[in-house]
Amino acid sequence: MQICTTDIADPVFEGECPKEVSLTVAPCQNSTTLVVTKPVATDNSGNVTVFGPDNMVMELAAGVHTLSYAAEDPASNYAYCNITVTVNCKYERRSFVNTLTP
Repeated sequence: MQICTTDIADPVFEGECPKEVSLTVAPCQNSTTLVVTKPVATDNSGNVTVFGPDNMVMELAAGVHTLSYAAEDPASNYAYCNITVTVNCKYERRSFVNTLTP
């Protein structure tokens, strides 16, 4: 007797994925630094490949940015992870005193 099985289980990303990250640009700066760590995925097959940006340091301007990852196992089952990075601007409030002298 021969038994055939089909892997229908998707890989799973470990930790918080998807997740949201919020950063603030320092006053008088145009961007901020983000250290990207590629998320880890596991699978019941013991073999999974994660596609997306590798570990790196990125400079991000103000706005909303998305880092997208996909994990694939040998049976072509997929899992997806999107990390939303919101970069906010912080403006310094300065008050100016205008003194008029006659």
